[in-house]
Amino acid sequence: MNLLATLLLAGIAAPIVEEYIFRGLISQRLTKAYGAQIGLIGSSLIFGLTHLLNGVFDFWSAVQLIIAGTLAGALFWLTSRWYQTLWAGIVLHAGYNVLTSVIPIDAHTSNDWPIQYLLNQPNRLMTGGEYGADCSLITMITLIITLGCIYFATCNSKRAIF
Repeated sequence: MNLLATLLLAGIAAPIVEEYIFRGLISQRLTKAYGAQIGLIGSSLIFGLTHLLNGVFDFWSAVQLIIAGTLAGALFWLTSRWYQTLWAGIVLHAGYNVLTSVIPIDAHTSNDWPIQYLLNQPNRLMTGGEYGADCSLITMITLIITLGCIYFATCNSKRAIF
């Protein structure tokens, strides 16, 4: 039952609400007032900061969460902007949340999940700290590479994002 509730919340409710708020309302207002770059950076940073509400974290875990959340927010923003629909960001966000919910990668065992991957690593950069693998250095590097690929692919497109 816990898995089902998590999937409904993380896979449906959270992506719809978060994308509407951050890419729909906040980004559009910032973009209209200050341009697309500020819309991207501002809404993505606020998205990352908002995820601090998920719990109480030590300083370095909070820093990792803000960076990873901001990078993920930028990815969702670029996707919505490229496809010119908020639903593109919602689908990507939902897929990300479902994948990380169904197969959690963590440094601690949980009896709530049927499948999990345990990181046997004391380094918080590798485990993501208190938040988990969503904030690991590997995740952040993957997000940066993906963002770079999307950005450079769209620079030469007739459908420019910026």
